[in-house]
Amino acid sequence: MTQETVTELGPEFMSRKQHLIQRGARWYYNRAWPTDVADKLGRAPFRKSLKTESLTEATRAKPEAEREYWQKVDSARAARGASLDTQPNDAQALSIALSYLQNGFSEMEELLDHERRDPESIALALATAEEIVPNLRRELVEERGGHDARRLARGMACDAGFALPGASLVKYIQRARIAWYEVWAARLVGDYSVRPSDPLFGGALEAPLDALEEDKSAEQRSIRTLEDLFRAFREARWSEMKRAGQSAYLIAFRTLRDVLGESQDIQAIDRARARQVFNAVKRLPKGYGKGKRWEGLDTLGAIERADREGLPRISAATINKVHMGMISSLFGWAVDEGWIAGNPFKGLRVVDKEAPQDKRDGLTEGQIKTVFSASPWLPRNDSPGGRPSRFWFPLIGLYQGLRLGEIAQLKPDAFHQVDGVNLFAVTGDLKTINARRTLPLHPELERLGLLEFAAERARDGSPYLFGEGPDSRGKWGVSEGRWFSRLLKDLGVEGRRMGLHSLRHAFQDALRRAELHQTAIGAQLAGRKPIDPVADFYGGGFSPRQLTEAISKICYPSMPLLSPSA
Repeated sequence: MTQETVTELGPEFMSRKQHLIQRGARWYYNRAWPTDVADKLGRAPFRKSLKTESLTEATRAKPEAEREYWQKVDSARAARGASLDTQPNDAQALSIALSYLQNGFSEMEELLDHERRDPESIALALATAEEIVPNLRRELVEERGGHDARRLARGMACDAGFALPGASLVKYIQRARIAWYEVWAARLVGDYSVRPSDPLFGGALEAPLDALEEDKSAEQRSIRTLEDLFRAFREARWSEMKRAGQSAYLIAFRTLRDVLGESQDIQAIDRARARQVFNAVKRLPKGYGKGKRWEGLDTLGAIERADREGLPRISAATINKVHMGMISSLFGWAVDEGWIAGNPFKGLRVVDKEAPQDKRDGLTEGQIKTVFSASPWLPRNDSPGGRPSRFWFPLIGLYQGLRLGEIAQLKPDAFHQVDGVNLFAVTGDLKTINARRTLPLHPELERLGLLEFAAERARDGSPYLFGEGPDSRGKWGVSEGRWFSRLLKDLGVEGRRMGLHSLRHAFQDALRRAELHQTAIGAQLAGRKPIDPVADFYGGGFSPRQLTEAISKICYPSMPLLSPSA
């Protein structure tokens, strides 16, 4: 078999008998008319003799018969004034492509038996597959379906009763061709463990899916699609959700749309389909969706670029909490609402082998001295670049252990006195319910003039202590967090994922030195889950005097002495 023959057969998955029949010894091109013109062209299929007894020669002659077939179809449609814009929707296109791929897999063994008779044929077929797949992937990333994909998509759309294939079907066919060639190349060398890397077709070998009925659209079947689920979920839950939560769900919606298609029937999403999504999420590149480099790329395009460029992938925590957590929650809601019987995404998580304490480093005593011996603290500059937040954010993180978003949401009127003790309230769009708390002001912050700064902001009528709201994704303090990370880098402070949150880790170390770590009062100061939730439910909690005595034990021996406010 020549390379040209392999290439010609490959796009149709080596299906030498597709639309071909043998009568006696002779081969014929035999194809049913599309349903929209069958009444005009007749019940009998189109049949044309290819005038050969050789299957290989018949395959080579097939394109000419195919062109004649299409000429008759187009003429019939033109004669009856048929609309040429009828095309399959996304769900129908996916179903057609899946059926096409499964048919190709079912005929693969027959071709393998033929190729294995000749070692040279195996070498040629393997070389051809290795050459074709990169070209197909490049066309897919560049959103070019390729001549073969367009031709095949048109034929399958026609067989399903559509006048045109549409962009979705061309794209799915291109992806199906890549999936077939991946399996084909592996089986040529006897490896039957390989499955398509495309999450959309990853289960096609194990879980064949029936194609949609040719004469029924998704709407006629009254299915509930992913888009229906997104819309209903937003109507029911969006108003009660924080902006950060909304952003996380929008990421989940995008992933599901890109991998399964927005017209996917949610009743048809089984465990195999759920694993396709899960496998795609695990391969997502770090930072996908942020920055110009990802513009115009959907989830699968981003994965392809990450594979090609060897980019780092998202962390286990991001996979579990942001992606799979939101997707599973969405489908859990669908179960509660009676849309589906069970949650196909339940329990799909990766094992996070990294301990929480190993994910980010806190600042050491030496690093604390390095940082706070530099500007804007020594010499003191209360408003570097016109931003007092750059002076105060790190100090509050160090002495109070507040998270970045908690600092950014502090209000000028949050500060007050009870029994002679200066306290302030931590409120707003917070990470957990335990983050909402009242804390004593650390004496060092009082000495440095934080109370005077808050009073001045209150007189100005500022809604927030540092005058900044959330960014477009609902995140607070992002710009200050980025600034502090740059500062650490400029100062040569090294460690794992060093940033402003590293100050909270330093605060935890200070709690340990003060023997307050893993105590009830230490958990309250840090805004963490109570050590004994049942016991903490009773009683009036810690008094202001107890809290201020505890916070006063937080100290840093290497911290330089900063000047108080003038």
